[in-house]
Amino acid sequence: MKQRRRQRLGAAMLELAIILPLLLLLAGGIIDFARYAYYSIAISNAAGAGARFASQHPVTPNSQSNWTNLIRKTAIDDLQGIIKYDASKGTIPAPTVVTENTGLQLRRVRVQVDYAFQTLVNWPGISNTFVIRRAVVMRVVR
Repeated sequence: MKQRRRQRLGAAMLELAIILPLLLLLAGGIIDFARYAYYSIAISNAAGAGARFASQHPVTPNSQSNWTNLIRKTAIDDLQGIIKYDASKGTIPAPTVVTENTGLQLRRVRVQVDYAFQTLVNWPGISNTFVIRRAVVMRVVR
């Protein structure tokens, strides 16, 4: 009876030794994917906040620099609540305003936010650092 119990215990330990690395790999993948999704949504929201500000505050040639800085500040303020957010990894290029010549003179503003995302696990065959880039385009209201 004791020998049988030892054999079952040995078999269970062998099964655990085989399955545990696979479970840890799966858990690491789920965590990295969840972090990517979290940062992606947060960066999209920041681009949206910057675009909303830009669409509601018209730009003039004299206020271009101040307007750009305020848009960047709005987007960065939106990112401040992110867990472990590193401002040195993010960039916000200058927003662009496009005027459509369709007779209505519609103007649209495009705000883009880039963030260098780094995975927790160095996955084989995949770079562990890549850029999440999100852009939002909105019609200028005023």
